[in-house]
Amino acid sequence: MASLRCNTTIVALTSSLLCAMPLEVQAAPDLAVTAKETPKAQRSAYARGKQAAQRDDAEGAIEAWAGVLIATPESIKNRRFRMNLVVDTVYVALDAHARQPNRALLERALDIYYAYFSAYEAQYGNPNIPGPVVNARFDLKAAIETSEPSQPPATAPGTTTEKGTTTETPAEPPPPQPANESSASVSLSTSDRGSPTSGDGTGLLIAGGVTMAVGAGLTSLIAVGAINGKQTREDLDDPSYSPEQRSRIDAEGKKANTMFIAGLVSAPVALVTGAVLVGIGAKRRVDSRRSYARVTPSVSSKFAGVQIHGRF
Repeated sequence: MASLRCNTTIVALTSSLLCAMPLEVQAAPDLAVTAKETPKAQRSAYARGKQAAQRDDAEGAIEAWAGVLIATPESIKNRRFRMNLVVDTVYVALDAHARQPNRALLERALDIYYAYFSAYEAQYGNPNIPGPVVNARFDLKAAIETSEPSQPPATAPGTTTEKGTTTETPAEPPPPQPANESSASVSLSTSDRGSPTSGDGTGLLIAGGVTMAVGAGLTSLIAVGAINGKQTREDLDDPSYSPEQRSRIDAEGKKANTMFIAGLVSAPVALVTGAVLVGIGAKRRVDSRRSYARVTPSVSSKFAGVQIHGRF
């Protein structure tokens, strides 16, 4: 009975994502690395990074820890230290970005993550990185996707140069950024749009497309939950962890299971609902004026989602 109530709560909370925008609060991260697990040869360098993080010098902390990661090879002995260090690196960057937007800092943290991933895969022969690193990676990529790209300062119209001349050429607007291939997208063609009419299906098409995009995004919960669950099961089978560590690993496993169930329940509902809305909207468009609409699933090595093509 308790399990039924828990699953019902999960479904209700996840479904609410379709109707409301989440509120994200970024708090200062607690460092996961402990003095005991830090290799003796790297304690001084790690301490410099920690002191920089405590002074809110995120750049200094990240660069110091990047050096520590390079100097500490991936191995069973160092596995937990490297995992916690890359997680600390990511969340220190996210915390600094939350206080003052800094996309370059996020991208530097992402480079460090990729170096960690490559070393992990080369050492163990598989890409199944630990769950905490998976979570940190998703948080980091989400922050990068929603951050503004860095742009070089443009010369304002009418600015006087060193030679005393004045330029009247306005600064060019920044070029449009390409869509991120790792997220679902909806593309609506609005060529040959006629005068707006009530009840012509446009609103249903847009709402359906957005709902299907949300559903495609929710499918990532299934994959992440499965990966994290598998990793925690492997960690629980490792006798080298202490009872306290095993307790934390078990808690991560429960979170992974919750994420898996939420994605498994919510993603199909959103996809079906979106498809129905798109179908109804397309029919109304056909009935109201000559037009077309087509929904095409799109799957590749870097993208999974739906594409909506039409003339409205």
